[in-house]
Amino acid sequence: MSWREFPWDALRVLRAVCFAIASYLFHRQIAGHHLTVARLSILTLSARDIHYTATLYDGTYSFDFKASSASVRFHLPRPTYPCWLTFIAGDLLYTSLTADVSVSKLDATFWVFPVLFRFTAGPWLNLVLDDFRIRIFSSRATPFYIQRLRQNLVRAILVGEYLRVDDVWTTVQFAGLSDFVPGAARASTDSYGFGSGGAHDAHGDADGAPNGSGTREGEEREGRLEKAEDPAEKTQKLLPRDREEFRASAFVRQLHINNTEGRIYTFGKLDAQLRRDWDSDTGTFVLVAEDSRWVRVHWPYQRAKTTAWWIQLAAGFLTFPYDLINTFQHPVGAVNLYIPRADITFDEYRIRDAELILQSISLIREKSYMYNINTPDVLFNALGQMMTPR
Repeated sequence: MSWREFPWDALRVLRAVCFAIASYLFHRQIAGHHLTVARLSILTLSARDIHYTATLYDGTYSFDFKASSASVRFHLPRPTYPCWLTFIAGDLLYTSLTADVSVSKLDATFWVFPVLFRFTAGPWLNLVLDDFRIRIFSSRATPFYIQRLRQNLVRAILVGEYLRVDDVWTTVQFAGLSDFVPGAARASTDSYGFGSGGAHDAHGDADGAPNGSGTREGEEREGRLEKAEDPAEKTQKLLPRDREEFRASAFVRQLHINNTEGRIYTFGKLDAQLRRDWDSDTGTFVLVAEDSRWVRVHWPYQRAKTTAWWIQLAAGFLTFPYDLINTFQHPVGAVNLYIPRADITFDEYRIRDAELILQSISLIREKSYMYNINTPDVLFNALGQMMTPR
């Protein structure tokens, strides 16, 4: 977003807010926007059962947003805790044509002069997202905000500075698919038709019974066993050929990366798996991250020399308009983010859409151009070395 586009984008956001408020007041849809609130309290600054729907871009994009509760509280900033506002929302659900996003609890804390009071390195907002889940229907239509987040993370992995890595392992498997067998069905198959009392009856025959009843009962039991269905007959017929899939998994524990742009990514656990079924030409991707943080850090010159408090105070006032515009252009730049657990799922994922592959190829081209390396020759020579008999 350029400086010339900023007024128009701000006007679009303001217009959407006005339409939403008007639709709530008049209880009807206005210009594709409709906002309903079951309960709104001005005294406590809280709301219940919020529902907002909108249709944008000439009807080509629509979304639905729900929240069970939302509340705002003002605070008196103190040097020990310079917080002036907190915003808490619960059970958020955002559904659209391309993705679904849900958060069990959102907790936002707004700071005043966070650099002066040494609470953050610049961001004036701390954001906590509990039970953060994203479901993308197709990698070919990834939402813009998720695409930017993925690009920044992959860029940090490729060119960032690794500060800490406790454990890393990767696995690549080429295995056949097998259908799921419920536990009850498996148990009944293992019993070979005896039922719940089969084992008990078998022991009873061995002990015998008085008055010759054991022989008669044994014959009846043998007849029932002959009529019992053979478990081999339940076995499904083999397919003409096995269904093959490709699975690539990666697991990382305690990963800390400095992206060399003033941000540090930290992950307590990071587990990812890519699955590809070659027969149906479909694939899925799942990423689970725990204890994830995205924190702004000071630049080296800021850590080398401490600035006087009155200079920081003046700089905070003078740079506020610029920070406001920059926040509107790049909202996540003004946030320190913490996510206890995040689940990201792609229902349909293509390998050629993988950001790691795209940026790796771009990085190889960039390095080849900088150092005047003929990449095709290098790859051809490497292939020749692999095929040369030893």
